[in-house]
Amino acid sequence: MKCSYCSKEISEGKGLMFVNKIGAISYFCSGTCFKNSKSNRKLSKNSSNKSKPEEEAASAVKSKVKKLQ
Repeated sequence: MKCSYCSKEISEGKGLMFVNKIGAISYFCSGTCFKNSKSNRKLSKNSSNKSKPEEEAASAVKSKVKKLQ
């Protein structure tokens, strides 16, 4: 399952499940995501909680290696 706030993959047995009075279920990977969601904060582009697809992460590592050489 994925975090309702940052879309990070949550492993089984970890994270939080929040059930609203209406019956809507939200899953969160950490307390930080839960608190930010409750205070209606928007996820920024530079947030440490935002997960990147693996392809973008791999290309970022390659570009850093090229810069160092």
